[in-house]
Amino acid sequence: MTKIEWASLGLPKGVTWNPIRARNVMTGKRGWHCEKVSPACEHCYAEALNVKAGDTGGTGLPYKPGHRQRGDVEIFLDEKTLLQPLSWRAPRGVFVCSMSDIFGDWVKDEWLDRIFAVMALCPKHRFALLTKRPKRMRSYLQSSVECFHASGQWREDMEALAGELTGSPCAAGLFEDCDWPLPNVWLGVTAEDQPRADERIPDLLATPAAMRFVSIEPMLGAIDMSPYIRATRRSERDWADFDWPSWVPEIVQKQVMDFWRKDWNRGPSAWLRSSIENGHPPLGTIGKYHVVRNGEPLVEGRFVHAWNNIGRVIDEAGNVHCVSAGQWQTPNPYIDWVICGGESGPAARPMHPAWARSLRDQCSAAEVPFFFKQWGRWEIAEELGDREEGTNFWRFPDGDEFRIVSDGHDIVLCAAEEGREPCKIWRDYWADGHGHLAKTGKAGRLLDGKEYSEFPEAR
Repeated sequence: MTKIEWASLGLPKGVTWNPIRARNVMTGKRGWHCEKVSPACEHCYAEALNVKAGDTGGTGLPYKPGHRQRGDVEIFLDEKTLLQPLSWRAPRGVFVCSMSDIFGDWVKDEWLDRIFAVMALCPKHRFALLTKRPKRMRSYLQSSVECFHASGQWREDMEALAGELTGSPCAAGLFEDCDWPLPNVWLGVTAEDQPRADERIPDLLATPAAMRFVSIEPMLGAIDMSPYIRATRRSERDWADFDWPSWVPEIVQKQVMDFWRKDWNRGPSAWLRSSIENGHPPLGTIGKYHVVRNGEPLVEGRFVHAWNNIGRVIDEAGNVHCVSAGQWQTPNPYIDWVICGGESGPAARPMHPAWARSLRDQCSAAEVPFFFKQWGRWEIAEELGDREEGTNFWRFPDGDEFRIVSDGHDIVLCAAEEGREPCKIWRDYWADGHGHLAKTGKAGRLLDGKEYSEFPEAR
């Protein structure tokens, strides 16, 4: 069992499964390996467990690329752990590689083949693969789907692999009626803020998958999901809120923003949605593209959607080319499930209540299942007023009261009742009148008094 509430994926039980392991070359300690890629990684819970290297295991090494480059760590596929799902009788949800990133470049394609083969052999379980590296995921899954439908040899190889993993030649027959992408495999990306959402979600939507989800945990900023869900209202987002990658020339930025002007009821969200609906590759995808003028050779570079089936490609020299790309997709892909949560741990960053509420309301309007995992270390506190001169009392969602004993930006609280440790609070953290936040041990899962534990229906 795992304490990660959403890992059940709508089934009675949820577990984690970590077949990708690592060994500290100097000490021999076994644990895991990962490498930080974005702000969400700053206070990684998995890294903290791995560094401890105590009874729970761990290499004792932080999640830094230098350890792999220097040869401090040996990464391997744990064959014993790999086979665990084959022995689980009762259906369960499985969070795959919860201690690492399954699509990190240190994970070999042949290891992924073996992991996907096990998942194919366990149709009663549901597997969730979560990554911050969706381009690798898209590349692997697209090539796998193409091979599945076009190459008899690839299918034969997978059938042979099934026989090897199970020790039974009869297991190969399970692939005869197997669909690809696998219907029991859910693919997701972490998107802690708007820039990461705009960077990663388009790659997820371009990846063949039976179910697609986004984990917005830790939530570090407000996110407009309208390009990626069936939004029923027009987005208020403006171009001033969009972060252009540094490699996109200003002339291309201007062309796109002029066409998708906010005062024409457009804007960045409509532009991103248009790219998806026209089957264009995600922003920055490197490839070879057809220029608009017939007869000219393909041009290679990074792609930027413009409008309709027209795009721009920026080559290595920085030159801009007008290209035609993509095709209309039917049905258009959308996100099937959204997870939201604040950050936990001693150095946790607060999540603004308005961010979580907005995300909940966007999902509700689009009828997208919403799972609120936690507030993290910070929760909403309501000021009750002065009880005596120089003191205030604050009420928490669980009904406990705390007394302020020293004022200032960093306020120390003491519990009004015994049994709860003192904590610290930042009052008016955002200075926008949206209430006060208190730092506690674990702030709970209630959002405006309600627990949100919604799952999508399996297909």
